[in-house]
Amino acid sequence: MDLSWLRKELTIVFQPIHNLVLGEITGFEALARTPAHSPNSFLRLAKRKRILNEVEMCCFQLAVEESVILTGSVFFNFSPSTIIKYYDEIIKCLRNMRGRAVIELIEYAMPERARHELLGAIGELQGAGLKIALDDVGNGDRDFCDICELPADFMKIDRRIIKGLTKLKNGSASRYQIILNTLVSLSRKLNMSIIAEGIETKNQYAGVTMSGIHLAQGFYLSKPRPAICWHSEMEKKKRYSAYR
Repeated sequence: MDLSWLRKELTIVFQPIHNLVLGEITGFEALARTPAHSPNSFLRLAKRKRILNEVEMCCFQLAVEESVILTGSVFFNFSPSTIIKYYDEIIKCLRNMRGRAVIELIEYAMPERARHELLGAIGELQGAGLKIALDDVGNGDRDFCDICELPADFMKIDRRIIKGLTKLKNGSASRYQIILNTLVSLSRKLNMSIIAEGIETKNQYAGVTMSGIHLAQGFYLSKPRPAICWHSEMEKKKRYSAYR
C-alpha cells in the first residue's frame, strides 16, 4: 500500500525518558503527530479504515530514520497485530539498533490464538537483540495475565495511576501510592525495569520518587520535541562538560 502521502503529513517527536537517580536522559519514546488529528483519533481512524498495521509501520520507519542521531534507548510503539504481521521487517529495520531499540506494546485485548502468535513474534524480536516494553500497566485493558505471559524487559505505568497520586480531595492518593509501590516491588521480582509515564506536576514527581522508581517521562520533566532538537541540546551539554 502506497502511504507516501502520509509521510508528508507526519511529524515524529521524541519524549525523553529520564533517569531520576543520575539526573540525565537515558532514552526516548518516538511519537507520531499529524496536523489534522490528535494521536488517538489518528490511530482510531486508521483502525476503522483497516490500515492500522500499515500506518504504524510507516510511522515506525520514519521514526527509525530520524532517531539515528539520538543516543540511548529508543521506544517504538506497536499494536500486537502489527508485530505479528511485520516482525521480520521490524527486525530488519532495527538491525543497527540492537541492544537499544525497545518494542512497546500499546494494545492488549486479543483472541487466544493471536496471543500465541504474539508470543512467537516476541521471541523472534528478543532473539534478534530487541527489548520489549508493556505500555499502560494499570490500565483497564491490561490484566496480570499479560504481565505473566508476555516476556518483557520494561513495565510502563499508566498515567492514570500517576495522576492518582495527587487525588487529595477524595482521599484516594494514598491508595494510588500503595498500588504504585506494589507494582515497583512486582517489577523487581519479575526482573523488569519500571517506567512512570505522564508525570505532569511536582507532587506527582515526588510520589514517583518516593516509590523508588528511577525511570520516568512526562511534561513536568520534558515535552516531546523533534530528534534534531534533542541532538543539538545533548551536543551542547557535551561541549560544556568538556570545557569544565
